[in-house]
Formats: sequence, structure tokens, C-alpha cells
Amino acid sequence: MGSSSNKGFLWGLSHSLWVLWTFLFMPCVGFFIIGKRAGHRPWLIWGGIYLVCMLIVFTFIDSEYKDSKLFEAFLVLYFLGSFVHTFVARSEYLRKLRAIEDGEDLYEEQRHQSGVGYANRAEQFASQYNARHNRQTVETGRSDTQSGSTATERPDHTAVKSQARQARQAAATAASTATASAASAAVVDVNSCSLTELSALPGIGIVEAKQAVKYRFEHGGFASFDEFATVVKLKPHFLVQLQDRVVCGPVKSTPEAGAPSQPEDTPTTEHHGRSLDL
Repeated sequence: MGSSSNKGFLWGLSHSLWVLWTFLFMPCVGFFIIGKRAGHRPWLIWGGIYLVCMLIVFTFIDSEYKDSKLFEAFLVLYFLGSFVHTFVARSEYLRKLRAIEDGEDLYEEQRHQSGVGYANRAEQFASQYNARHNRQTVETGRSDTQSGSTATERPDHTAVKSQARQARQAAATAASTATASAASAAVVDVNSCSLTELSALPGIGIVEAKQAVKYRFEHGGFASFDEFATVVKLKPHFLVQLQDRVVCGPVKSTPEAGAPSQPEDTPTTEHHGRSLDL
């Protein structure tokens, strides 16, 4: 029990009191103590083993097996083994305990040194950051001044191009609106308009225009807008658009069936001279 290394004799003695539990025939308590302090799991397991052995001893000490050679051999092995194991574990325990305490002292010293070093580094970093921030502020103010003077000297070409583009778009919109309004304002007489004018109406293609012209030639014209819409088969939404743009002029009389049609500009034949009486 006198091996105390650099920590001193009293230090080793004060940390070896757990050995007394072995002399009290309860080594399990001592191994539980050192296993807990040193954080060494195998010693806790040995404490459990010695606890089981102690319970066996206390169970059979007053039984009929107490005089058997097997029980006596078990007692000798239990006590001798626990004493030898206790002193072997004591040396290992003191070594681990010294390492733990030295480690804590070293940790405290390193933490103190790191705290001082951290404060110095923090102060140095703060001074560097302030210097860099001031330099960036000066450079930013200088660049803003230069950009402001450049902006006053040179016109903003992007703004000029944007204004020109907007002006062109407004002019194109106004032209298309004027064209649409002029087209919408034009009124078409379906009884006298040409094939091209008919095909330009909304909802009427070249096929519908030819049908309308053919019907107009055969029947002399359209008596009403409804008749015209029925012939060209206008859809409902086109009916609304064409009600104000289509008119039906005077209807020509339908030529009689079997009567030969003679163009208006065909000259009549006149016979000159005298007739011969036979």
C-alpha cells in the first residue's frame, strides 16, 4: 500500500481505503467503488461476480454442505482470489486515478491558456475587421462618387432605347386600332358588293362568299340579313359582329323562267332600206 509515485504516500493511502472491504469479506463493494470512480467497466463486472460468490457463501454457510470439501475449496479460492485481485487492482486503480487527475489539471491549464489566447485572437480579429470595414467604406464612397459623376456626364442609353421602343409600340397599337375601327365602321351591301368585299367579312371565307354571290344572281339578292345569314351559314358569334356591318339593298326582280336573258348593253339591230313587196 506504500506505492504512491509522485502524488505522495498520503495520497495513495487515502485512495486505497476501499481495500478494507476485502478484509471484511465483501470485495464486491470495493470493486464497485473503484469501477465507478475510474469509469472502468470490467471492475464493475468483477464486483457483480464477487457479489454472487458472497451470496453463495452466506447461503450455504449454515447448511449441511458447509463441511463438504467442495464448499471449503470454494471458500479458499474466493478469499485468496479476492485478496490477490484486490492488490493487483489497487496498483492499476492508482495509476488510472493519477492519469485522470493529471488530465484534469492539464485540461484546466489548457483551457485557461486557450481562454487567454482566444481573447487575444478576438481582439486582434476585431481590430482587423474594423480596419477592413473602414477601408471598404472609403472605397465604396469613392466608387459611388465616380459612378454619380459618370452618370451625369453620360446619358442613360438603356432608358433612351426603352422610351423609343415604348413609343414605337404605342404608334403600332394606335395604327392597328385605327385600322380596326375603320374596318368595323365600313358597311357592306351584300346585294351590290364584290366577291372580295364579301370574303373580307368576319366569319365568311371565299367559299361562303361564292355561295352568296350565286344565290344573289339566282334570286336577285337578299331580302333581309337573316336570309343572308342562313345562306352563308353564319355562326352565332359572327351574327352579332355583322348585324351592324351588313345591309341589304334593293332586291332586283327575278328573271322569268324560260325568258332569254339579254345584256343591257347589247345593241339592237336596225334594218335600213326598202322592203320588197312580193
